Parts: sequence; structure tokens; C-alpha cells
Amino acid sequence: MRYRIRPLSETEKTAKVSKEVQQLRNFEESLLSNYKAYIASLIKVIKTSRKDDRLASLSLVAITCVTSLLTNVPHFNFRTDLLKVIVSELSRRTVSEAFTKSREALETLFNEDENGNASLEAVSMLSKMIKSRNYRVHPTVISSLLHLRLLSELGVKASTDSVDKPKLSKKDRVFRTKKERKRLKEQKKVEKDMAEADAQVSTEERERLQSETLKIVFSLYFRTLKETKEDAMLSVVLDGIAKFARLINAEFFGDLLEVLREILEGWDDEDAPHKPRRTRLRDELVCLNTAFTLLANQGESRIDLSFFIDRFYDLLLEISLSPILLVKPSNEERSLIELVVRIVDAILFNPPTAPPPARILLFYKRLLTCALHMEEKEAATFMKLIQRIGRRFEKKIEGMWDTEGAGLGDSKTGRGIRGWELALLGKYYNSNIRQAGGKIWRSDPGTA
Repeated sequence: MRYRIRPLSETEKTAKVSKEVQQLRNFEESLLSNYKAYIASLIKVIKTSRKDDRLASLSLVAITCVTSLLTNVPHFNFRTDLLKVIVSELSRRTVSEAFTKSREALETLFNEDENGNASLEAVSMLSKMIKSRNYRVHPTVISSLLHLRLLSELGVKASTDSVDKPKLSKKDRVFRTKKERKRLKEQKKVEKDMAEADAQVSTEERERLQSETLKIVFSLYFRTLKETKEDAMLSVVLDGIAKFARLINAEFFGDLLEVLREILEGWDDEDAPHKPRRTRLRDELVCLNTAFTLLANQGESRIDLSFFIDRFYDLLLEISLSPILLVKPSNEERSLIELVVRIVDAILFNPPTAPPPARILLFYKRLLTCALHMEEKEAATFMKLIQRIGRRFEKKIEGMWDTEGAGLGDSKTGRGIRGWELALLGKYYNSNIRQAGGKIWRSDPGTA
């Protein structure tokens, strides 16, 4: 049984109890006293080692013990003391073995916390520490929040398991009168109602704890976006917002989108620090993906996303020239091309309101142009996107192949919209891409 030992009140201490109860009380009191002393000795070793390098190896042993206690008995007494040690280690910018063990312990706690109590305490302490450090902590401290089991990730799950009770033979059955059977039936009903009431209280308490955790997390995300300009921090915060976007209160959308816009525009500044091309591309795509994810599944929205849509449209040509679209580093959840597909889905296939015909045509043509410059695997992904658009918006792209442009013009170039790219894709070095291009051409109603 997992439980926390509760200190006895003065009345309970003087009350007369049975021998068995007194033995249990003595055992719990001794256990708690020694456990407290053990934790205090671990903390003393860790603090002393910060002034004496000779104790570094012993300190690592103490940290290992603290992390083990936190992950194995998070429900038990003095959890706050253990969390203080963990959070203190995570306040350091240098990644050491002790730092890594502390972060992994916290992530395990988040993953395995079913009621949300320990997670709320840990997140609250983390938030205060990060604020006191002026948001200058290692990015992996922020990314550890991705392991939280928040609301939709930890929904109420009713048990569908049933236990097959063995049928009693006639000789083993207990005879009961009609009155006794009625009383037993009523007793079972009362027990069932009480169990359901307990479950309801537990569910409501868990949701309350997780709701409080969510408020702290998004407050931390928002303040970090406002206060830090460090790219690595921005990236992990944007990943977190994108993951939990469905849980954000709609009243914060406007403020968050405005901050995202400021970040994107800040990268256009000539005085902005130079960073590798792939890093900038990924940061911009993560930022754009976050903006579109915020409004996913929100129904009709009056928020204008034209800035983000135009930004992505302009970025596509540069993306098509990147030779590492499919590369997925171990510390990143998605490759660049996966982010591109998610954004196209948000703009064309799952927008809050139906996309206008001109937007569909512009992206259809831009994706065709991009496919020309890509290597075969990336080009194959874009061709699949183009085919999806063709199937979904067949009537909207009928004028795509009209040499007169069907009266539509590319707002970026002023020229008529044409499908000349397919003629070049027909000469692509990979046969699968050539066949995909031919299939698109034959499937267009305008070429029949």
C-alpha cells in the first residue's frame, strides 16, 4: 500500500489503542525519523561538495540516491526536500552527470504521476527557479515539461477489465432468505454508489491539480518568449506550446500570436545574430507550426493568420533548396519536411475557415516549383501533397493548366498561373517522380 505517514495529533498520542496499533505507530515513527535523517545527510553531502571538489564523486552518489527516492516513492514524506535538491541541480547551466540524472528523474516523475500532485509541486518550484535565474537555464529544463501528462494526455479512463468469478457448485452455495438477499442487494448498491462517488472526487481533484499545473506551464512559456532571445530556449518553448496548444485558453491566442510575429520579424533584422541556415529554417518552421496549431480544432476564428501564411509561402522556395529536409536529429521531434507537411495541412486541409481558391492555386503551384529543386525523397513527399490537394480541391484547380491563367494571377510575380513545372518533372532523373508528374497531368479535368 502506498501512503504518506501522517503525524499524530496530541489527542491521538494520548488515546488508548490496541497493541497492534501501537506497534505500527512505533514502526512508522522510527521509519520517518530515520528517513528524514537519511535525506538530511544526502543534502549535507551535496551542499558540502560545492565548496570541496574532493567530494564530487560522493556528491554524485548522493544525487543518485535522491533521484532514486523521488522516482520510486514520490508519494512518501519529504518529497519537497527531494525536489529542492533536483531543482537546485537543474538551475546550473553546465550539463553534468548530476544535472542529467536530475532532469531524467523529473521527466520520470512527470511520466508516471497519475494524480498530478507531485507534478504540480515540481512545476511550481521549477517556475520559481527559472524566473529567479532570469530565464537563463539550460533548454532541456524547459523541454522536460513536455513529459507532463496534462488533461487530454491523461483523460479519465474507465476500466473495462472484468474478473471472471468461478461459479459455485450447489453444495457450496449459502442459503439466504428472501429478506437477506434483498438486504445484500441493497448493500452492494450502496457500495457501488460510494465507489463511484470516490472515483468522481478523485477525477475532479486530478483535473483541478492538472489545471493548476497547466496555468503555471503556460505562464512560464509566455514569460520565457517575452524575456529571452536565446534561440535554443525559443525552440523548446515553441515545441511545448505546439504540443499543449489545444489546452490553451482562447483569450491568450491574440497575445501569443503577436509574440510569435515579433519573433519572426526579429529574424529579418539586419542586426540579428547570424545562425546556421538549417537552424534558422527549423526555428521559423517551428514558430509557424505553433501559430497554426494554436487555432487547430478551434472552429471558426476571426484571428487573421495572413502574415503567417505569407511567411510560409515565401519560405517554401528556400526550404526546397535545403539538402537536409529529412534529417531528424535525436534531440528534435520532427524533421523539417514533417513540419512543412503539418503546416500545409493546417493552411489548406484543416483551417478554421475554408481557404480561398486563390490561396489553393498559389500553394499548388509553389509546391510544384519546389519539387523541381528537391532530391527524390523530398520531392516524393511534395508530390504526394500536390496529389492530395488535387483530389481535395479538384474543382478549384481546373484552371491550373489554362495557358491564359483563367483570369488568375500570381500575386507574387504578376504572371498567369500555369503548370509548366510538370513538363520539367517529366524529365526528372527518378522514374517515380516522373510517373507521379504524369499522373497529376492526366488526372486534371482541364487536360481531358
